[in-house]
Amino acid sequence: MKSKHLAKADFLRELSRLATEMYEIGDFTSTDVTRQALSSKIEGFAAAGTLLEVVSTREIQASIDSAHLAKFGEEREERRARILKDQAKKVDQERVDDDVDWDIYDSPAKDRKKKR
Repeated sequence: MKSKHLAKADFLRELSRLATEMYEIGDFTSTDVTRQALSSKIEGFAAAGTLLEVVSTREIQASIDSAHLAKFGEEREERRARILKDQAKKVDQERVDDDVDWDIYDSPAKDRKKKR
C-alpha cells in the first residue's frame, strides 16, 4: 500500500495530465464533446480524491490552474472574465448594427407615404 504522500503525488500528477489534455483541446468556450467528457472525468476524479482525503479542493484547484496557466499564459478566472466581456461587447455591437430606426414611424402613415 502506498503512503499518503505517494498517493497524493500520483493523484496530482494524473490530475495535471488530465487537465493539460483537456486544455489542449480548448478552453471553456469549446463545444468539443471530447473536451466535455474529459471535463466530466476530471470532476469525478477530483471528487474521488477529496472523498478519499488524498487531496484538498485547494490542491486540486491549484493543479488545474497551473495546467491552464501553462497552456494559455494567463490565470483561469482572468481569461474567463476577459472572454465573456469580449463576447458581450460583440453581442452588443451586433445589436447596435441591427437596430431599426424607429423614428421614421413617428409621423402618421399618410405623411410617410407622401415623402416617398
